Amino acid sequence: MKTHPTAGGITARTNVDIAIGILVAFHGCAPEEAFTELAEHARIHSISLAETARALTAVARATHAHAHVSASAMVHARDRWGRFPAARGSAAPVAARDAA
Repeated sequence: MKTHPTAGGITARTNVDIAIGILVAFHGCAPEEAFTELAEHARIHSISLAETARALTAVARATHAHAHVSASAMVHARDRWGRFPAARGSAAPVAARDAA
């Protein structure tokens, strides 16, 4: 995997690590399971692992993607993981927040 800095100085590896952390936090799964989910999603949609990770991060932050994420990657990420908290800065998963 590339380790060259991308936009903002973040490497592809860092993007993947951040995405794994997001999945671990919101799904309560092990990092290995999160990586498998991320990699499988990338493979199914023929999108690079790094781009999939950037798209997931944008979805989790409820922000628009930057120049290094295709519209296709964003659509697939929203379809798969688009149920993160709507309120920015909230750490509670949607199901837990809605149950309260």
